[in-house]
Amino acid sequence: MLQPIGYGLLPLVRTPWQGFAVMVVEGAGSACFWPSQSTLVSGLTPATRRHAAFAQQRLTMNLGPRPRRPRRRPDCARARPAFVHGAFTLDGLTFIAYVFVLGLVRDPVVQRDEEAAPATYAAVAPHKTFAGLWTLNFLFVMAGYSLFVLLPQFARDHSHVSERELGLVFAVNTGTIVIVQLPLSRWIEGRRRMRALALMPLLWAVAWLVVDATGAWLEATAAFVAFAVAAGIFGAGECFHGPAHQALVADIGPPHLRGRYFAVHSLSWGLAGTVGPALGGFILASEPFALWPAAAAVCVVSAFGALALERFIPPRLRRIPREEASIPALPEPAPV
Repeated sequence: MLQPIGYGLLPLVRTPWQGFAVMVVEGAGSACFWPSQSTLVSGLTPATRRHAAFAQQRLTMNLGPRPRRPRRRPDCARARPAFVHGAFTLDGLTFIAYVFVLGLVRDPVVQRDEEAAPATYAAVAPHKTFAGLWTLNFLFVMAGYSLFVLLPQFARDHSHVSERELGLVFAVNTGTIVIVQLPLSRWIEGRRRMRALALMPLLWAVAWLVVDATGAWLEATAAFVAFAVAAGIFGAGECFHGPAHQALVADIGPPHLRGRYFAVHSLSWGLAGTVGPALGGFILASEPFALWPAAAAVCVVSAFGALALERFIPPRLRRIPREEASIPALPEPAPV
């Protein structure tokens, strides 16, 4: 309930300290929401279908938010306050609706030995394989997800792409995920997990190099098309994360520590989501055409890191499970 309170109070913010306080409330709710939801999804899903469950989670995450259209004027909230206030209020109500839907979801079955086992963060820290996954995700978010928010400024300043076209670029990214996510999750079943995961940052590296080249050589409509292609490539790469990475976090440790694993793992999102835009914004302001090759280089390094980590993954988890179709039993022959 912290998130609806945070978003619901945003229309009442009048001073900076009030905005910071409201965002602290929302951030606390977000910190509780994501680890608990991932743990719930893992507990409700058989191990052989966990990758498909996280693929579906990624799909619904992108179906929910609409592509945001960047604004030239920072005071758009003053120009249309009723619209902005209504949007925040509606956002808060969606979380309340989620609470009611959650009441219809059954709790996962917990074994008695799991209830008795201690669930502490100290048991998570020594897990070297999980530490490797955490580090990889930090790199994924810092050089990938978080830098996508800097694309509008770069495209507008260097290629003169309009705000409407930028909105369509984000729509291409979202549409690619919606279309590709489930078929891709099915396609990688039975394949080596870390090789599939390595494809994600490699695709992102290609996307960032396309962005850099577009900003240097193209303008207007041609640049819009190229940025849309880059957004589509980036979106295709995103589709590997849920089934290959998130599902592995759910399986890497004992069931009674799954919530702790997801809680610690969520820190990689928060920290990298802060470091990436801050460092990227600094580079963008000083050497804009150095940002995207640098991000591409980090993505390539993380791809090799994923391949190197494979030998530390338990053999039973190295391949993404494939749910074999059951063969119907033949009827018994009739007695003669």
